Amino acid sequence: VSQSRYFFRYILSSDKRCKVFAGPLTITGSTVLQGTQGIFINKSITPGSSTPDLTLNAGTHSLTVVFAGDEHNPFGAISIQGSDLTLQGNMYSNTSIVIYPPVKITADTIINSLNGYGGLALLKPVTASSGNPSLTVYAANALVDVASLGSSDSPLGNVSLTGAYFVLRGDIASIGSVDIAKQAETGTITINQPVTILANSGINLHNDLVPSTAPFNLTLQASDGCVSVQSLGNSVSPLKNVSLVGSNGVTISGTITTTEILTIIDEEGTTTCIVTGK
Repeated sequence: VSQSRYFFRYILSSDKRCKVFAGPLTITGSTVLQGTQGIFINKSITPGSSTPDLTLNAGTHSLTVVFAGDEHNPFGAISIQGSDLTLQGNMYSNTSIVIYPPVKITADTIINSLNGYGGLALLKPVTASSGNPSLTVYAANALVDVASLGSSDSPLGNVSLTGAYFVLRGDIASIGSVDIAKQAETGTITINQPVTILANSGINLHNDLVPSTAPFNLTLQASDGCVSVQSLGNSVSPLKNVSLVGSNGVTISGTITTTEILTIIDEEGTTTCIVTGK
């Protein structure tokens, strides 16, 4: 840590430590900040050079971090633990990003692991502190693994996920659009529980989607837009009930395989139900 330019101090007790950084923080090498009584970074944290790895562990305490840096000056591998994280600024890594606690975003946010092969994981829900900020998640060559993004009561703005392949562990809710875009020709979207994706302006799934184990329900609903999908389920891994609702139309570029009911509602309000259908 550069001590000559940035002020910081440690508060120590006999067996516990709270780390407090009162000014902007620049790291120039791989850095681990661990505070069993919390970590307080009052200003931004920036990679100084050589894409340093960063680990933040606030134990059972909340953590607020203002990330600086950009795609031309990223961190290395980033790992964050705590009871919850308030994320301010955009986060860039050239390797991998793993965020264990629930995340609150305060403005339009980019979480980007660039061309790294380590993957990007948001293992707990992402919500907004207020309003409907947009979220962009990007991992060109690796897995994007996310829990729920927004909620029906408090949706995010536009949601964009780009990766080689995907795991969805929860629902997605947006007042704008939801776009899940592949970087690899064979990349798939895998769901490991029933999933509902709600968006006002449209939903675009550029990859095939399959369940991880048993058939799960899938609901895609665009209240003021189009739903566009590739194949949903297959003969080996079918979905259960599938509902596609697009007020401006539904586009299917593949096959849909279910074990129970497929419902499609397009801009004319027509409904098609197929039992054990393809």
